Amino acid sequence: MIRAAVYCRLSDEDRNKKSRMDESESIQNQKSLLLTYCREQNWEVAGVYCDEDMSGADRDRPQFNQMILDCEKGYIDIVLCKTQSRFSRDIEVVEHYIHNRFREWGVRFIGLLDHADTEDFANKKSRQINGLVNEWYLEDLSENIKKTLRHKKENGIFTGAFAPYGYKLNKDVKGKLFVDEPAAETVREIYRMYAGGHGYVKIAQELNRQGIPCPSEYKRLCGSKFQTHGGKPTSKIWTESVIREILTNEVYVGNLVQGKTATISYKNKKRKRVNEQDFIRTKNAHEPVVDMNLWNEVNKKIGSHRRMQKADGKRHVFAGRIFCAVCGSSMWKMSYQLKNGRYEYLKCKATKCGVSVCTNTNSIRFDAVFEAVEMEVKKLLLNNYNPAKINKNSLIYNDKKTEMKEETLIKENILKQNLNIKQLYKDKLDGIIDNKVFCDIYGDIKADIVALEKRLSVLEQKKDKTEDFNFQEYIDSFPRTITLDEFAVSKLIDKVFIGEPENGSRKITICWNF
Repeated sequence: MIRAAVYCRLSDEDRNKKSRMDESESIQNQKSLLLTYCREQNWEVAGVYCDEDMSGADRDRPQFNQMILDCEKGYIDIVLCKTQSRFSRDIEVVEHYIHNRFREWGVRFIGLLDHADTEDFANKKSRQINGLVNEWYLEDLSENIKKTLRHKKENGIFTGAFAPYGYKLNKDVKGKLFVDEPAAETVREIYRMYAGGHGYVKIAQELNRQGIPCPSEYKRLCGSKFQTHGGKPTSKIWTESVIREILTNEVYVGNLVQGKTATISYKNKKRKRVNEQDFIRTKNAHEPVVDMNLWNEVNKKIGSHRRMQKADGKRHVFAGRIFCAVCGSSMWKMSYQLKNGRYEYLKCKATKCGVSVCTNTNSIRFDAVFEAVEMEVKKLLLNNYNPAKINKNSLIYNDKKTEMKEETLIKENILKQNLNIKQLYKDKLDGIIDNKVFCDIYGDIKADIVALEKRLSVLEQKKDKTEDFNFQEYIDSFPRTITLDEFAVSKLIDKVFIGEPENGSRKITICWNF
């Protein structure tokens, strides 16, 4: 008997749902229509797959991906949808699956109402035209949404899902921030402490000592389902980065600054930072929490401290990948000047701000961690080494390594150029340069940034196309005498966990990327 998979998707424009817990009428109607057709054709229903609140451009649909996996395993003979657009509005997805992979797997696709059928060869051009129409629809929809959001931002309407700490949203007045007094008082105290000579860490330590909930914890206690971008877990303690963000945020003097990041395209949802001069800034959009004179005093002080700091801009090879095995917090790198030289150490961040949430308080030499991880990497390579592939894949390794270095340098240059623009604005405002000089220099810097961003885009697209390397290919590409660097770490290692001291040693656990 022919095995048919029924796939239903709730479109963005069709949201007639009874509740968040119930399937929508739209989904029910799709299911009813498709299941009736299966019975009429005497097909066995191999599975019903439904994705709610999912865009036709979204490639990360749980039920869709499960259906694709079942097709690949040979469990399904026919994929049945109401229309081709329910399957996907992305023409690349349509071409990849409907016109290529489904043919390989022996899977037939049917769009019931628009008569899309891969068994009918004469129907292919019609399906491709439908794909183009759906693609254009997505592009137009994306542009319309962007324009609408930009218009709201330009008119001082707050478009975020969650209010900044110290403020709250009112359901009756959409897009307006109102002072949340308990949190606002904590914000004022942070400003007063910094103006009084306390640094970021000291302020965080004091707030943690007093048991004051940090912004993410405060939102949770207030019943909010707040989460960071990408769904990453939020901190439960005050940290120096949280303090820094509060002290430099213009929202606390009544200004709205929006549009700091933007998606690359309607297909690529990765966000990139926008140049500061392109931020959408609205002054006096809401009631301030902090006096302007205090804010200016604090930020002038922060600016002078930044100029005094020595920063080489270099990341260590484990940056973003090394964590405490006890509490899960990231490890931060610090350095000490001793009699016989300068040494770098790693320490749990949870202990930095004076809270007793972690018992892993001892630091560990960075070079000791590096050597231990490098030894494990070499063991891995030697145990899985295939000499027949080393010459071919080492070329790939060297090319990708060079491209990664270039990508890092480009990002550093873009950052420097944006800092130059920021300084240029200050020089103009302070009367150091006139408008003509400003425009000339700004034009040159902007041209450099555009050129750098174009090259970065090329490298990122190239990287995306080559992300399908499997584990063995990676292993075979690395020289047996490898020196651990950022590229090697990024390809082989997901996370490194540092445990507490035990019998004079520290347990170091590596989570691999495979």
